[in-house]
Order: sequence, then C-alpha cells, then structure tokens
Amino acid sequence: MHRFVARANSDNYISLLNADVLLNPDKRSTIIKLLIAEEDKLSHDVEQLEFAQTRAANGRERLKQVRHLRDNATPAIRDNAERLVANVEATQQLVEDFLPAAGQGEVLSSLVSSVRSGVQRQCSS
Repeated sequence: MHRFVARANSDNYISLLNADVLLNPDKRSTIIKLLIAEEDKLSHDVEQLEFAQTRAANGRERLKQVRHLRDNATPAIRDNAERLVANVEATQQLVEDFLPAAGQGEVLSSLVSSVRSGVQRQCSS
C-alpha cells in the first residue's frame, strides 16, 4: 500500500511540475522536495526502477511535445513557451537523474544535488 501511495504522490508531483501553468520558484522548490521524499521511499524497490524508466520515457515524449509547441509558437507567446520548455526540461532531468541512482540505492543524494543546481538556475533566471 505504501508503494502505491508513494508512486501516486510522485506522479502527482511530476504532473504539477510539468503543468502548463508556470510555478513560482518557492512552490516549485517545495514540490521538488516532496518528490524527492517520495522517490527516496522507493529507492530500494526493484519494481520502482521499471516504474521510473516508464515515467522517464513518458517525460521524454512530453518534452518533445512542448518543444514542438514552442517551435511553432507565435512571437506573442514565445517567452512563455520558452519558460514552459525550461520547466519541463528541469523536471525531466530530475526523473532521468533518478534512474542510475535507483539501481544503486543512492536516490536522495543524486536528487538533492540535481535540485540544488536546478533551483539555483531558476532563481538566477
């Protein structure tokens, strides 16, 4: 049951991070921290690795879609489209960073490092 709840929470947090609505840096940081906590609960679960691989593949497809939308955006919405792509890229990087760590049980340190660098980049933008 705990695994189901942790997976559902992870998917919810990723959906929030990938939403078309751009989050302010504080909300985004909070959601990322919650995502890290859920992923850490699952870090030693072999089934979680397959689940994470599926999630990463879905994220890559989402990233292709938003890049396509950005490339076809009108000049009036180009800035928002660029920010959306940056947001989805950052979220996808978190998911991708989880994959090698999941097989080694080092999820927390890998994700914390990614989050710190991602939050610093977003705050400086």
